[in-house]
This record gives sequence, structure tokens and C-alpha cells, in this order.
Amino acid sequence: MNLEIKKTNNGWIYEIIEERMLTWKDNFKSAKDALDAGSKKLLELLPKEQTLNFGNGSVVAHQHKNGGGWVADTAYVDDSAYIGLNAVVYDQAQVLNGAFIFNHAKVYGRAKVFENAQIHDRVRVFGDAMIYGDARIYGQMSIHNDTNLHNGFLFGGSLDDSN
Repeated sequence: MNLEIKKTNNGWIYEIIEERMLTWKDNFKSAKDALDAGSKKLLELLPKEQTLNFGNGSVVAHQHKNGGGWVADTAYVDDSAYIGLNAVVYDQAQVLNGAFIFNHAKVYGRAKVFENAQIHDRVRVFGDAMIYGDARIYGQMSIHNDTNLHNGFLFGGSLDDSN
């Protein structure tokens, strides 16, 4: 299921596409209104809880209310965080205090992302890593073990392909 926001002659629309077929559409005056309403409708249509395998066996998981990304019931994500639709948080990981996890990013192990930090693209944060403050990480890389990043910026290819 995909959410698309489009500009038309009459304003903005959101469309929810499922298996190449339009399943829901509505009109709005602004892109933000269309995105907010479309996200809300998409979350209504998606399953609320499932058993998923993140790589270490099946666990019960739910979609986070901000963004719709999957969170294992063993992990903790507070209501101020954003977990994008294709992002996942599992094991005993924590995402707190306005942190954002976007795209296909993964946070797992005992990793902690908090205080407005942002994880993008195909970044993996795991082990005992802590990403916080105004930290921003982009690209395809692994941040792990006892790594701490506070108020930094990382962009690039893979630092570690072992996981």
C-alpha cells in the first residue's frame, strides 16, 4: 500500500494505492493537509498488529502511530518519535524524545536514538550504540557496538557490512 500526494488544478489530493489500484482518494487545500489526512487514512487501513520476523525469529509487532513503521513489542518507542513506514525498531532498542527514523532504517539490539536525532536511508543502528542530540545519519552504513554520536552528521557508504 502506498500513499501519494499530488498537486491538481483544484488543490492537493492524496491517493492510497494498493496492488496498482486506487483504493482511496480525497481533495485538500494544502499539501500538509493532504499528507496528514492521507497518513491517518493509511494507518486506518493497515493492520494494527502482526507477528513479524526481524531476523531472530517471530515476534509480535505493531505500527507506530507517527509514521506507521513497525515496532516489535520488545522495543520501546515513545509517542514523540516518528518511525517511517518502511523503518523498523526491534529487539530491546529505544527511540525517544522526538527522534526520527526514516526510509528503510533499522534500530535494534540495545541501541538508543533520542533527543531529535534522525536516522535516514538504509542506516542500521544496533548493539549498544547511542545516537542523540541533533545527530543526522544518511546513506548505507552500520553504527554499532559502543558508538555514541551527539550533534554530528554522517553521510556515505557502508562502514561495516557484517550485519
